[in-house]
Amino acid sequence: MNAQRAAERIVNAVIRRRTRLVLTPLARAADLAHGLAPAVTTRLNGVVARMLPQAAPGRPRLRRGAEVEPPEGAVSSRFQTWGSALNERAADAYNQRDT
Repeated sequence: MNAQRAAERIVNAVIRRRTRLVLTPLARAADLAHGLAPAVTTRLNGVVARMLPQAAPGRPRLRRGAEVEPPEGAVSSRFQTWGSALNERAADAYNQRDT
């Protein structure tokens, strides 16, 4: 779902004073499955989590995103600009800039 459509749905939910909003059909299906069988859904999530790859031994500690330095170089900065264009447009459209 693109950022603008998600933002519009969130704003509409706030205006209507809805306390809960599920944005995508897949998330709605997962929510329904959890509502019908919470123990099964929780165990299934645990199985899936165990199947995810593990961190390589000797890797540095986890860091927060704000602590990570952006990559250097012209190519990486172009990719970063290209990859964040939709986020930047949405931030401008919805006044989400830091002052």
